[in-house]
Amino acid sequence: MTHRENKAGVRISVPTVMQLQPRPDLLGAVLATDPVAAAALPTPDSFEFFTRTQRDRAPAWENQVTLRSVELLQGYEPGRFLPLIAPTPLQMVVAPNDRLVAGELATAAFEQAAHPKKLVTVPGGHFDAYTGTGFEISSAAARDWFAEHLLAGKS
Repeated sequence: MTHRENKAGVRISVPTVMQLQPRPDLLGAVLATDPVAAAALPTPDSFEFFTRTQRDRAPAWENQVTLRSVELLQGYEPGRFLPLIAPTPLQMVVAPNDRLVAGELATAAFEQAAHPKKLVTVPGGHFDAYTGTGFEISSAAARDWFAEHLLAGKS
């Protein structure tokens, strides 16, 4: 079910094509070389990251995704749950130049979250947290966060 606003501004639920006729075999592209072609991840950095990863580490990766997954991705709104998290500790790792998940929106969402919270920034865009210096920053932050909050009081 997707949610849209009608002409009166009322949020309504609308069944999606995949709910009306579920077809797990329907596939779409994750990436496209044509900037106006349909793709689940249409940004240039997505294309660069996945093609490099396929070439260097995952040669069996296929450029396809189920349309149901794309549909669920479009409805992903983690920011709306931020007010419900506290008092559970929250850490967000944000790349300010992220164009896939707008870095400025993630930072603004962090500001709305209650304490305890911590913001870690990784230079660059979305995929920079997964490789090189960005990975060193993001993985160290995750390790330290889990050690502090999951291992606290255990010996």
